[in-house]
Amino acid sequence: MFFNFLFRISGGMNRAAIRFPFMILMGITISTLLSIQMEMSDVLSQSTRKLLMEITSVLGVGISVFFTAHLVAENNRESESNFSRILPFIAGFLLLIVLFITIHFDPTGNEIEEETVLKIFIFAVFTHMLVAFFPVKNRHNSNAFWQYNKELFIRILTTALYCGVLYLGLAGAIMAMDVLFKLDIDYEIYAHLWFWIAVAGSVFIFGAGIRPDITQLDDESDSPKGIKLFAGYILLPLVVIYMIILYMYGGKILFTWSLPVGWVGNLIMAFSVVGILALLLLYPFGDDEGNSWIKRYTKTFYYFLFPLLLLLFVGIYVRIDAYGVTVVRYLLASLGVWLLFIALFMSFKKNAPLFIIPASLAVLAMLVLYTPYLNAYSVAERSQKSRLIKILTREGFWKNGSLVNDPPKVLKDELSGELYNIVNYLVKFHFTTGLEPKIKYYTAINAETLAKIKELTSDGNTYYGEFTDLGDTNSLNASSVPKKEFLSTWQSNQILEYELKRYGIQYHYMRSFDEDGEEQSVATDSATVEIEAPATDSVVADTVSPNSELNTASSNVNSQNQAVEASNIAYRKFVSNNLNSVFIPAGREIAAVYNFGENGPNPFKCDLNSNFDKPIKYNLNTAGVQFELSSDGNTLQVKTQGKSEIFELRKHFTQVFPQLQKGEKVTNGAYQNSVTVVPQSTMILQKGNMMLQFHQVSVEIESLKSKTIKWNFHENLNTNSNTTVDYSLNVNNSFTLVVLK
Repeated sequence: MFFNFLFRISGGMNRAAIRFPFMILMGITISTLLSIQMEMSDVLSQSTRKLLMEITSVLGVGISVFFTAHLVAENNRESESNFSRILPFIAGFLLLIVLFITIHFDPTGNEIEEETVLKIFIFAVFTHMLVAFFPVKNRHNSNAFWQYNKELFIRILTTALYCGVLYLGLAGAIMAMDVLFKLDIDYEIYAHLWFWIAVAGSVFIFGAGIRPDITQLDDESDSPKGIKLFAGYILLPLVVIYMIILYMYGGKILFTWSLPVGWVGNLIMAFSVVGILALLLLYPFGDDEGNSWIKRYTKTFYYFLFPLLLLLFVGIYVRIDAYGVTVVRYLLASLGVWLLFIALFMSFKKNAPLFIIPASLAVLAMLVLYTPYLNAYSVAERSQKSRLIKILTREGFWKNGSLVNDPPKVLKDELSGELYNIVNYLVKFHFTTGLEPKIKYYTAINAETLAKIKELTSDGNTYYGEFTDLGDTNSLNASSVPKKEFLSTWQSNQILEYELKRYGIQYHYMRSFDEDGEEQSVATDSATVEIEAPATDSVVADTVSPNSELNTASSNVNSQNQAVEASNIAYRKFVSNNLNSVFIPAGREIAAVYNFGENGPNPFKCDLNSNFDKPIKYNLNTAGVQFELSSDGNTLQVKTQGKSEIFELRKHFTQVFPQLQKGEKVTNGAYQNSVTVVPQSTMILQKGNMMLQFHQVSVEIESLKSKTIKWNFHENLNTNSNTTVDYSLNVNNSFTLVVLK
């Protein structure tokens, strides 16, 4: 019996290989390439890995291409012309060559980017739509079309089930051997097993079950009840739910006279896909006794679709009018036009053939990709470039066909972020910045790229660490670079960000904060200029615009730091993404900036073991600044340039560090005897004409039995001292005073 089972399996595989040789070859080659890429990932060059991924993707599409070619060749078997039997395979190879050219010559660097994946997906839609209708000999006969696709649908489900069970069974057997006999099997074997079962194995299983007359089922009447149950009791209720939601939303729009949100397009597409799928699956049951509701559903579905398509087009128009055409919006609009065509054709064409649905979608996929000048990528690129240049020209950043070297003004955050996002989109989908030759997108490692990296890292700023895998960035040359042909996407984006920033376009990291666990956004109408505050006693900075960012030290945009920002007289806590930046309030200008600490005078030198009982004054005569700390350490008075402000340190520090409250009592009423260190943070305090920023603040808490809360403001905490201090603050030798006009 076992040998009979093996004989049947080998016989099925042999039939599949003889009937679908090119399809089987595609599957085996894909499995081989996937295994090679996994085993040799450390030794393959970047360009080789990318090439293998591209070939693998093309061959994956080739499975459906050559399945179609084999069936069409079978239909032409009775033809007297040998060329008619060979032509489908020639066409198949030409299609794969076109796809390879489409994706291979995009300058994507060392990775297959989102744009390339989308092109492969659109091409795969085209080839799968060909599978759905082209091999059917009498495709105008809707029953033949339905029976053919029913056989494919069932065969796909059967193949998925067989492959899933086979993989789980063999993987379990390998694991059992590994555990029981301690074979120390490399876990990569499970990935290799999946590659061979899911690809090579699936094409054998799928091909072995395809009946010989699948393309000629005109008189077939078999209609599985399972399909009717699935479509009637699962898909149809979903269609009704989507329809109710969408019509309720349409009513809301009419009642409030508002514009639809962009996301409604996705819901309408989901409704359309599920509805059309249910319509196709229920087609053969419409003539059965007691199934008149199916014909009513077929007629009314398209009528209900028309108002929703109007809603879809309005939503698409709103998004395009506001943000221009993108590839995704182009595809959504194209699918809307296709749905409108299908709805009109099926509503008004008597006995409309079903094959029009996949055939028209296949034509649409090719038009979207390859129509000269009007394809999705050409239209979207022109739209976004035009939008980019229009904004830059309006703001004075673009003259005589190029970016101006010196930004004429500081862009507001909202506008600067919009420009940044346009360039980022152009790079991701079209591999251009739209600002050439001033700003390029660097991917390949060559002399020009290395020169740009040297420039980027020469001042030792935070970009330096992004390129350490290239070697010493101060002495970069083509021979010093290790076996690396392309920058990573992250590295390319870092160079782009640096280049944009030089011309006044940047994405600001401090535009979001977390308040009480909820994501917020701030200062969307503020400016985005940065200045470097020198490590001296004072620097006059009259030229800094109001509501701008003052970059007081080397930034660390990846840190998460707490801060307090003034809003009138109320203070609020938020999480800052930039360690050493201060926002200047709207309508205010800077009179002076003072840096104290590591690179300048530090006015706070407290005796760690003493609880001073009188105010302590600190004078910085050279800077003309006087500090006076109260005896209890709760307030700090600052005097300079004829101005005087009192900062309630204790009050505002407790907003950032809740641990500075009275501590937590234990059951016996005493305080816990422990020491807690609160992570370093940045604090910004504003009062009147002054802003104090404390860099890298941390708190150390000693919860003793004493119920008297005392705390000192000092430079460093000596934890070995016999002090009765409960809470101590460490400002880590560094803070900044900003005096506003």
